[in-house]
Amino acid sequence: MVKKTLKDTNPRITATKITAIYLILSLIWIIFSDMFLGTLYKNSEMLTWMQSLKGIFFVVITAFVIYILVYRDIKSLKLSEDALIRSEKNYRHLVENAQEGIWNVDPLGKTIFVNGRMAEMLGYTIDEMMGASIFSFLDDDGISTAKKHMDLLEQGKTEQHGLEFIRKNGDKIYGLVETSPLRDDMGNYKGINGFITDITGRKKAELRANYFNRLYAFLSQVNQSIVRIKDKNELFRAICQTAVDFGNFRMAWIGLIDEDTGWIHAEEWAGHEEGFLQHVKINVKRKINLQGPIGTSIGNGKLSTRSNIQTLNSLPWDEESFKRGYRSSAALPLFERCKPVGVLVLYASEVDFFSEDEKALLEEIGGDISFALDAIASEKEREIAENNLKRSEEKYRTLYASMNEGLAVHRVLYTETGEAEDYVVMDVNPAYEKLLNLIRKDIIGKKATEVYKTKEAPYLEIYAGVADDGEPQSFESYFEPMNKYFRISVFSPKKGEFATVFEDITLKKRAEEEIKKLNEELEFRVRKRTAELEAANHDMESFSYSVSHDLRAPLRVIRSFSSILARKYVDNLDDDGIHYLHNIVDATERMGTLIDDILLYSRTGRKSVQKKPISIRNVLEEVLDDLNENIKAKNAVVNIPNDLPTITSDRTLLNQIFINIIGNALTYQEPDKKPEIDIFWQKNEDTIKICMRDNGIGIPEKYHGHVFKIFQRLHGESTYSGTGIGLAIARKAAELMEGSLWIESSQKGQGTTFCLELPLK
Repeated sequence: MVKKTLKDTNPRITATKITAIYLILSLIWIIFSDMFLGTLYKNSEMLTWMQSLKGIFFVVITAFVIYILVYRDIKSLKLSEDALIRSEKNYRHLVENAQEGIWNVDPLGKTIFVNGRMAEMLGYTIDEMMGASIFSFLDDDGISTAKKHMDLLEQGKTEQHGLEFIRKNGDKIYGLVETSPLRDDMGNYKGINGFITDITGRKKAELRANYFNRLYAFLSQVNQSIVRIKDKNELFRAICQTAVDFGNFRMAWIGLIDEDTGWIHAEEWAGHEEGFLQHVKINVKRKINLQGPIGTSIGNGKLSTRSNIQTLNSLPWDEESFKRGYRSSAALPLFERCKPVGVLVLYASEVDFFSEDEKALLEEIGGDISFALDAIASEKEREIAENNLKRSEEKYRTLYASMNEGLAVHRVLYTETGEAEDYVVMDVNPAYEKLLNLIRKDIIGKKATEVYKTKEAPYLEIYAGVADDGEPQSFESYFEPMNKYFRISVFSPKKGEFATVFEDITLKKRAEEEIKKLNEELEFRVRKRTAELEAANHDMESFSYSVSHDLRAPLRVIRSFSSILARKYVDNLDDDGIHYLHNIVDATERMGTLIDDILLYSRTGRKSVQKKPISIRNVLEEVLDDLNENIKAKNAVVNIPNDLPTITSDRTLLNQIFINIIGNALTYQEPDKKPEIDIFWQKNEDTIKICMRDNGIGIPEKYHGHVFKIFQRLHGESTYSGTGIGLAIARKAAELMEGSLWIESSQKGQGTTFCLELPLK
């Protein structure tokens, strides 16, 4: 073991030690040798010779001692020096082969030593780095960081920190730096010793992890906004703010396309906008400024990005973009019901910001936003539908409660063999109670035989037939249990159920009998009775109008509960249950159409005729506009002559005639047959005859008069939709205008020709 090193050896101490030993030995030898020789030799000559001999011996002994001492110290120093050389060699080997970079710089940052690992990390040779300033390997931010830590180190403060170094090829590496001061033997500060660990891989992993955390935080926040927010503009505002806060975008905005003008208007934005959007002018209809990402994304319906705004000044606002720190951009089209309605535009402060991962995320976000827009639109439509339904229900409730005709809803009871044996009263209106003198709470849920106290249910065969096949029926009958005459109309809102609308015509019947008995009376009394009958007929029309209004009460109940079932319990229904629910909805729709037609029929009977000069062609063109969707759907052809004249008549009534006859021509067609309708006319002296010929299924001759009666249909609802009121309305309108409507010709499978004759004035 080496106990001394050259650094531990002090020449002054060694010299002092040797001199002291020499002085001590010399004094001992001189004093004691002279005393011994003086005692031993009395002869002066002999004493002198012995003293000389003593001096020679002292010199030899002294030289030997000095040799031993000097040899020992020099040997010790040699061993220490060899150990120091070996230590330095080992230290240099350690430095040269260290996995960390070692870099020594002077106080100004000039490189005074660098190991091979450090040079390798930066792509240089050791010779290329020696003498170079450490600042030449750093960017501006790195230089600032390095200078700060160099100042702290000079003050004796050290701390671990990171630095981004620039390699010879321009790439960057991340280093974890640990520093300590370099000092001379006197303790003076002479530079910095640094150990640098390459943490590029770890840093990139951290950056990538942060990158994906940012992406998914952005997506998560957008989806939370979509779930939470139901207002369109509030949602847009939240998405833009989320893009800035979580997506690290410099600015984000959402614009919507004006359907009329084609201009894109910014609805909401967030971030560093600073008046930028006033420079953005894009029109999709007039193709203004569509060459950028926004126009491209709307044109192809896909995400469009721009990696570097500065490299290609293709848009008028690029300079304004660069002033505000925008370096790259992306535009994402937004859809509503598969139609492009707007765009989400994002600006980043870095070039090449939009990686493939970023693009995939943005496309997913675009799909989520479009889904939200669909949901918001559906919700708005649902609110409108609910409001319309409420208004309809209120109207129906008023109609149900105020109509003068009696209304009752029944359910047919069947035997085990499927034969109808009775029916149960499910609901009645106030007019029913008044007309039949029955109380609602006493009859609801009871059988007809119990209510009317009869052995068999009244009119069971007719009612059961309607409930089974859905074909409406109308008839007049004398009801013996109440000694009254009734006019009854029957229809089926649902298979196995039927509703009756009836009016008490006892007075009318008795009046008719009186007229028969008194038909030989004076003309004055005939005219008087006729007037009374006309008044009675007028009352009957009013009753019909009220009946039609009151029909909406059961319909409201059915629609309301059907809506609740469809909204809350559809997941609990099996296929049959869903089928039955759909049947209820379809039946209510048919009932609504029937009520509308009843109202129209009643209104037509009460309306006063307003005759004015009108163009027949103009009226026909209005009708074709109303039927445009049906005409297009069936690819129908309607031929109207150009020379149709102008007549003095009622425009509304004429419109009702044409819309019912042409509408029937479109409906009553054989499957896959293209409807063709020809309109032609003939002018007589005081009248005009207008004929409408179609190529439909035709009407057998025996039913030519039958089809103009209310609720009379030749086909079931499942074959051709309708209520059996349209032609009755048309004929009534013709008669009100002092005209007539009839079937000129019709053969089964070869179409029908309807003719309308009206006075010219």
